[in-house]
Amino acid sequence: MTARIALIDTDRAYLQGQPLGHLATVDDSGAPQNNPIGAFLDEETGDIVVGGHAMGATRKFRNVQANPHVALAIDDLVSADPWTVGASRSAAPPWRSPMSTPRSRS
Repeated sequence: MTARIALIDTDRAYLQGQPLGHLATVDDSGAPQNNPIGAFLDEETGDIVVGGHAMGATRKFRNVQANPHVALAIDDLVSADPWTVGASRSAAPPWRSPMSTPRSRS
């Protein structure tokens, strides 16, 4: 199943100017793997396309083949010379875990 999110014009403009992100995967032992990747928006399909040097030979690629559940964050690249990254933006809406909500004790 492919997750689809609706992008607004502001999202599209941001993605067109940000070529760097992080794709988090999980290996066969359940350990997370999170490394930088190249990313761009394919306007024709609406897909966010990710890649990198020899991606087909990487551990990340093998992880995705075994488990397609991933998390993508697009880095806020301030400058490419020198490389300066600000914050990251998630491709999902903000979500707060019920476990992080403070509870009063009775």
